[in-house]
Formats: sequence, C-alpha cells, structure tokens
Amino acid sequence: MQRFGFALATLFGIACTCVPAAAGAAPATAGVARIAINDNRTPAGSLDRGTLTIHLDVGEGDWHPDADGDAGVSVLAFGLEGAALQIPGPIIRVTEGTEVHAFVRNRLEKDPLIVHGLYTRTPALSAAPAATTIEPGQVRDVRFLAGAPGTYFYWASTTNGTLAQRPRRDSQLSGAFIVEPRDRAARPERVFVMGVWLDPAAANNLAGLGAVNRMVMNGKSWPHTERLT
Repeated sequence: MQRFGFALATLFGIACTCVPAAAGAAPATAGVARIAINDNRTPAGSLDRGTLTIHLDVGEGDWHPDADGDAGVSVLAFGLEGAALQIPGPIIRVTEGTEVHAFVRNRLEKDPLIVHGLYTRTPALSAAPAATTIEPGQVRDVRFLAGAPGTYFYWASTTNGTLAQRPRRDSQLSGAFIVEPRDRAARPERVFVMGVWLDPAAANNLAGLGAVNRMVMNGKSWPHTERLT
C-alpha cells in the first residue's frame, strides 16, 4: 500500500503486495453480484465519542480488473454491510487513540474466514497477534485501540496460509488501515492498495491484456487505472 502526498510530491508509507499462490480462481458466473472498485477516498465506519464502529462483510463477487466491459472473474472481497463488495476493501482511517469496534460477517456458505490485521499497532510489536476465525454465516466483533500512527493493512483468507500463500480466489481480500497522529492536520494525499491476481489455468477468462495475471492499483490494472495529475 502506498500513500502519495500531492502537496509535497513525496511517497509516504510502505509497499504491500498481496500475492496469490494456490488454486481456486474461477471465471465470473451469471447472477454473482459485481464488485465495486474502491478509490480509497472515503473512510469507512461511523465515529462516536472516540470509537469508530465498522460493519464489514466478506462474500464472493464478479470482479472486473480490466475495462468495465471486459470479462470478469469470481473472487472474494470485503464490503460494508448492506453495500456492494469492494476491491480493495473499505479503508479504515482513524486518529491515534481511537478505539475501533469492527463487526465482520462471513457470508460464505462453506469456508471459514481467517482475518488478520485488526489489532493495536505498536512500535515494539514483534509479531502479529492471533488471527480471528469466523465460521460460515457467522459474525465476530473485534475491539482494539488503533495504536501508533502509521500506514497498515488488514487482510483475510479461507486458509491458514500466509499473505503470499493465499488461494487466487482470496487474493484481493485486503484493505488499508491508516492511523493518523493526533497533532497533525489532514494532508492532501491519496491512498493506493496494490495487489496481484494470478491463475495459469484461467488465461482465457480475462479479456484485454490476455495475460494470466493482473497487477492492480486500487482494484484496476493498467491502463484501466485511475489517471492522476
């Protein structure tokens, strides 16, 4: 994930690549809801007396990483409850000291969901806390303080694999998590989440470039990405 501050023409934060590996992707099917493209301009959730409450869903949808009219592929994605799924997932953006209360619903019929990254960030943190497992059709809520200012991310998978070992179907289950310092005014900047989708068996499922993978920025591959000046 990268943050670009236009006023300073400077790159902030770190690069985070979500690399899929194992089998599991499938061409888009009729009747599957279309996944929206998230430009990360609108922070998700509602803030009340120092607590940000956010309701997240995870489900399967039809993703179009190329042109909107090109072929799509079925993948899993995060979304806000009652709204379309999004790639990347809804952005969580809070000020240092904010408590985050996240409700995460697993809308999948058969697969458990393993959610990572929803925990307090501290400079001394040497290892991520245990992930949260959500059974099919269930909802889990997680409460934590946002922690130290920084550019972070949350992600999920239907397996116990690492971020780089997720099935192709899981590869876009990622979203930005940004903690702003208490004493700094908001800056004119944009947030970009970068990801990779790869499936050697699905070369003919996607039109456009005709390749067997897609490297995407905020859910779209070049030259279909947002144009910036």
